[in-house]
Amino acid sequence: MPDDLVEAKGYALNLLSYRPYSVEELRQRLRKKGFTEAATGQVIALMTDYGYLNDEAYARRWIEILLQRRGYGKRRLLQELLSRGIKGSLAESLLEEIPDSAELDRARALARRKVRSLAKSSRPKTYRRLAQYLTRQGFAPDISRKVLEEVLPPRE
Repeated sequence: MPDDLVEAKGYALNLLSYRPYSVEELRQRLRKKGFTEAATGQVIALMTDYGYLNDEAYARRWIEILLQRRGYGKRRLLQELLSRGIKGSLAESLLEEIPDSAELDRARALARRKVRSLAKSSRPKTYRRLAQYLTRQGFAPDISRKVLEEVLPPRE
């Protein structure tokens, strides 16, 4: 193996010893470090063969982490996966596995938690801020609307 390839392999193994990377993330890190395209391609192929790089496993783990820690909606999850170099088709197929009922439950929990901090605001202001919050968290408009009707029922 040429020196560049050995050095790139060592660098990649060092990175992967700290945390998992997607193929694209590792490619970017190797390029940033100044390794040639040939060395980068060979190292990525090696790491994939060894089982150290697996975009599907990486994406599944990220989805799990983001659902547990942040409670994101599918749109935000898709955005996060794409920003980490996961292909859109893979990300979308993994997100389809999440049931809509779970999405609704997460949106409800987030809205109930957030509405407490908005208690002193007027109802229209609370409604608007809560709707914006749910949108930023990645929930579809129909889910947000349904949750807002539950959390902030219309006044009689």
